[in-house]
Amino acid sequence: MLILSKATKKVILESISDKNMFLISLLSACLHAPPDAPTPAARAARIHAPLLVESNRSLVGMSVLVRGGSAADPVGQEGIGAAVFSAITHNPATEHFKKAGGQFRSEWHRDYGVLHYRWKAGTNLNKELSDLLNAQLTTDWKSDAVFDAVQKQSEQWGTREADEGLPSLLDAWLQTGLSGHPYAHPVRGSQKSRAGIDKDKLDEAYTRLFCTGNIHVAWAENKKPILPQNIRNTLNKLPTCTSEPPTPKPMARSTQPLLVVLESNGSGTHAFTALPHRASYRITTPEDLAWGRVLLDNGKGQGPLHRALAKQAIEANVAVRLFPKGERWRQPLLQIEVRTQDADPVALFDTLVASFSSLQQHGWSPRDVHREKEHLRVKGNANSSRLRLESQLLANVFGPSPKATLETLKEDTARLLRQSVSSDPVTIVMQVGNAETLLPHAQKRGFHTQLFKQGEWE
Repeated sequence: MLILSKATKKVILESISDKNMFLISLLSACLHAPPDAPTPAARAARIHAPLLVESNRSLVGMSVLVRGGSAADPVGQEGIGAAVFSAITHNPATEHFKKAGGQFRSEWHRDYGVLHYRWKAGTNLNKELSDLLNAQLTTDWKSDAVFDAVQKQSEQWGTREADEGLPSLLDAWLQTGLSGHPYAHPVRGSQKSRAGIDKDKLDEAYTRLFCTGNIHVAWAENKKPILPQNIRNTLNKLPTCTSEPPTPKPMARSTQPLLVVLESNGSGTHAFTALPHRASYRITTPEDLAWGRVLLDNGKGQGPLHRALAKQAIEANVAVRLFPKGERWRQPLLQIEVRTQDADPVALFDTLVASFSSLQQHGWSPRDVHREKEHLRVKGNANSSRLRLESQLLANVFGPSPKATLETLKEDTARLLRQSVSSDPVTIVMQVGNAETLLPHAQKRGFHTQLFKQGEWE
């Protein structure tokens, strides 16, 4: 029977959007255990105490987070976890739940997946929810219908790069520091890795993921949230976990600059890197890290990297992702992805190297900080609120929620960011159509290089 311990939390969230509210709270609760948390063996023996959310929002409901994610896929079966989650997501019973007024969606990531169930406040869909949850958790993995559905769904997945023998930029970058580690393979695998999946392996993957110790539940109501007994009964039917989800090892520190080149038949010239975090430095507050992301890529094309690309007449889409601590994948401070249509690979490489070197040596300029202060004074905190919602989901997994607001911008923010960025050599991954001129150029600049042609990546 599900145990409601003193650790059960009651949270009032009034300022977060419906679609983010439950998952933000759920991730924070289940991935940041208190000092007196149960031992791994104790955690595996029961479902975690639910997070109870009291909310005045128009949508209420439940989220079920499953630890493990694609990192739990066995070697040679990459993508099997995604296949299980896909079959549960597309269970025919979801249509009945939706016709009754419910909403359902799911997410699948490297170290967790989430099932979201929502309905309008004031309506009672407990029976419909219990029926759907029971149908999903009692899927007959040995049936031809389920297996055929899984195969059809996987054919629609966007795994073209992996199917053609090239990883995504992020996967290739992870491989440089986590070679052979399950966190470094494609989240949905490839056609080759999924080809060996059969009914028995689907059943084994479901049992490995959907077991008591992996399950975290959040329940939200307008008043006095209590997880209904019929839902508890359904969840209590899950078996006890026999193993812990994978834990990522620290990424190896770079000793020399590295350029990994993926030579592809696809269009465009793309690049990915991350500014390494100084291992010996503990940044003062998470808000400083949030400002690092804003100052580097503020969405207005005025950050230092935007300016450097524009100076070289390179039209590019720049995306910056924030990982405050990198406790789970050991990811550095800021991940940067640059995508272009037809940029010269050598010009793009030189621009990136110069920009990253400047940021590592000099950090963010007072001009960048001043520009953002003035922007927030004029526009208020609307932009920073958007960034908070975007970053808080992952920030709650890795640590306190950073907020890039005018109140959290300090005069020494640029100095703090400069101190937090390591001067270690960077690793850059580039996808290009032809690497003939790029490789010797990078080698002359002191970079160690690795070349993978399409179809060569394993």
